[in-house]
Parts: sequence; structure tokens; C-alpha cells
Amino acid sequence: MAPVARVVPELAGIVLVAVLLVQTSSLTTRAGGPGPAFFPRVVLVLLAVGLVVSIYQRLRPAAPSPGTTEEPLATEESTEWSATISWPRFWVGAVITVGYVVGASQVGWIPATAVFLVVFLRAAGVRRWWLTIPVSIAVTVGLAYVFLAVVYVSLPTGVGVMDELNTHFLDVVGIY
Repeated sequence: MAPVARVVPELAGIVLVAVLLVQTSSLTTRAGGPGPAFFPRVVLVLLAVGLVVSIYQRLRPAAPSPGTTEEPLATEESTEWSATISWPRFWVGAVITVGYVVGASQVGWIPATAVFLVVFLRAAGVRRWWLTIPVSIAVTVGLAYVFLAVVYVSLPTGVGVMDELNTHFLDVVGIY
């Protein structure tokens, strides 16, 4: 297989990242902070860095075996991605993510994110409740603080009584 053919997905990802970075140029802010384009740009740059690292790993020659002095030639088997996709786990993750998006608009970003993190960590194999629940709450409150108090990006607070509960929670923790 030609070297370029092995990195076509990564190259397509870099092109997509470039297009999306151009799209974020229309996101401007009047407030004195990073603005709404900050986090999408950070994520896109990190994604681009990860894609470049992946390209490097696929194209570099195989490492020499311990105790040998000669460089082995890269073989197709040594440079191909050997992991297989577990489609059931993929679909579980996709369903959890779609549920999160729908839930965030209905019950609000804070409870949806906390529940999403717990469920996703459990689906990923973390089985300790004493770890998943506090980590999910801490990450949710920390991200809410960053989005609302640092970057000034509004988050959905839900519909009806959930709007009132989420607003009260943000008052109690000092974010509003």
C-alpha cells in the first residue's frame, strides 16, 4: 500500500479541521474575553495535532527489536492500524451522545452533562461509583464555571422547572 493511501483519513481530517477553523472566523465577541470561538478553535487545533501525530506514527519506520543493531524495514503489517472497531460499543457511545444532546435542551446542560459523564464512564468500563459520580460532578461544575464565568458562553438551562432549578444551582455555587 502506498504511504499516502495509509493516511487518507488523517489527511481528510486535517482538511475538515482547516475548513472548520475558517468557519469559526465569523464567531466574534463584544465582551472582553476569549469569546465563543475560543473553545472550538482549541479543540480543532488539538484535533489537528492529534492527526499529525497519527500521520507520523503510520509513516515512520518500525522500531528496531531490542538487542538488534540493524533497522528493520517498515512492513505493511507494522504500520497499519491493527485495532478493530467494536460496533456495539460504538453504537452505545453514539446513543449516549445523542441522548446527551437531547437531554441538555430539555433538562439543562448541568444535569445532562453530569449524567452523561457517569453513563459514559460506566459504558467505558469504569465500575467504581465512588469515583464516577464525584468526578462527573466536579468536571460538570468546573466546565460550567469556565463556560459561564470565564468565556461568557451561555449554556442551556432546560425547560420549565428545570430552568429554575439550574439557575438556583448556579446561584448557590456562585457562578451566577
